[in-house]
Amino acid sequence: MAFTPGVSRLAVAIGILLAPTAVLAATLDAPSLPYEDLGGCLYECCAHGKKWTATRAATVRSAPRLDAAVAFTVRPGERLTGLNSAVITHRPGLIHVKKRVEVPLGGQTVSLPQGERLYALHPVGEGLFFVWHRGQTFSLDVPPGPHADPTRPPSETPEFRTDSDPEMDWWLALENSRGEVGWSDEPEKFDDIELCD
Repeated sequence: MAFTPGVSRLAVAIGILLAPTAVLAATLDAPSLPYEDLGGCLYECCAHGKKWTATRAATVRSAPRLDAAVAFTVRPGERLTGLNSAVITHRPGLIHVKKRVEVPLGGQTVSLPQGERLYALHPVGEGLFFVWHRGQTFSLDVPPGPHADPTRPPSETPEFRTDSDPEMDWWLALENSRGEVGWSDEPEKFDDIELCD
């Protein structure tokens, strides 16, 4: 999907993703994949709407896909506006509930029974993960997974056992000084992304 002149930057950033996949699941057993979390951040607080600085050259694409056309390139030291970000989960991590636990959710409490399976979509900083459970999403403090190392045992706490990590891509929506807008999957090449260092 190309960016269209005259369309608001936020509308473009939102419209480029297939929003229903981030809201609705095909069944209540597991999330639909890929799961697209528009506004998703791997830190506690991303500085959306602020200036980010490129530390290295980076490629910015017209959509958050590796096969999308190149929209523009970024030079080291260039300042851009971080419009938004999105985490696209291709395979969620698996978490098992070892004993019943109550989880706060929107002013209410969700009861997770022993033996229930949760799906970790992506980390959100401070040891928390963005988790999917029967059509609902929430942040939860769970142990990190084995990080794709088959020799490491699952991580456990008295409440949870994390068997695997999620496989995901993190895309940044950027606007340069010429008003060009696009997406980069190279967050490691930008400074000032995190608002609360």
